[in-house]
Amino acid sequence: MQDRTPAPVSVAGPESIEGLLISIRGVEHDYVKDRASIRALEAVDIEVAAGEFVVLLGPSGCGKSTLLLIVGGLLAPSAGEVTIGGKRVTKPYTDLGFVFQDPALLEWRTALRNILLQAEVRGLDRDAARSRAGELMASTKLAGFEDAYPGELSGGMRSRVALCRALLHDPPLLLMDEPFAALDALTREQMSIDLQSIWLQHRKTVLFVTHSISEAVFLADRIVVFSPRPGRILDVLQVRIPRPRKLDDHESPEFTQAVGRITDLLRSEGVLQE
Repeated sequence: MQDRTPAPVSVAGPESIEGLLISIRGVEHDYVKDRASIRALEAVDIEVAAGEFVVLLGPSGCGKSTLLLIVGGLLAPSAGEVTIGGKRVTKPYTDLGFVFQDPALLEWRTALRNILLQAEVRGLDRDAARSRAGELMASTKLAGFEDAYPGELSGGMRSRVALCRALLHDPPLLLMDEPFAALDALTREQMSIDLQSIWLQHRKTVLFVTHSISEAVFLADRIVVFSPRPGRILDVLQVRIPRPRKLDDHESPEFTQAVGRITDLLRSEGVLQE
């Protein structure tokens, strides 16, 4: 019988402080509705090293998406602070890419022109942006679909377009809020494989939100497991499965043990019930 006793919570990343990109300290957030305050996050502390892939996992409503918005400077915390590269985030942070669950493509623009929208908004060099867009489309299996409109693309292809758009300006940080949740199971598996391949090529720092335990284990260097609302950190798990990970790794003892440990943790919180 495997030992699934949770290890002590460790919020620090695997790199030295010099390699630290994101520091989240004492972050809390309260939403006010009809004069009533609802706490979404409570005393969240996380450090994310440069080039690390960190997954935020927990039940709906536990504040995972709220935390991404706070890291991106799109929402102010009620308490605590976020620093990126040693500088406190007090306004929208522009040196990042953000991928949402909805690809949010403009239906009247082709796939290529949807990607190049990033360049237009940021005032990037036109020729350089078009060249990089071509490289990104090739690396995400979109070559040949440059002139296709969103309505002519599959769900997975639309998600790839959104990812290319987020990466066009070569940001060091990528925030991903359940980007594959709306896809069918097979496409979602393929997107996880493709995302891992892109991450291994570019080594962006990634904060990735998901509800899927298996998706979290497949993608993450570390998994931050949140409690039900108000979201607080239950545990942080290091995933030591060698990369590149393959579909067969789902059957490995390391994968099974990690999934079991998270499952037991969420069961103990009443998130999963039998």
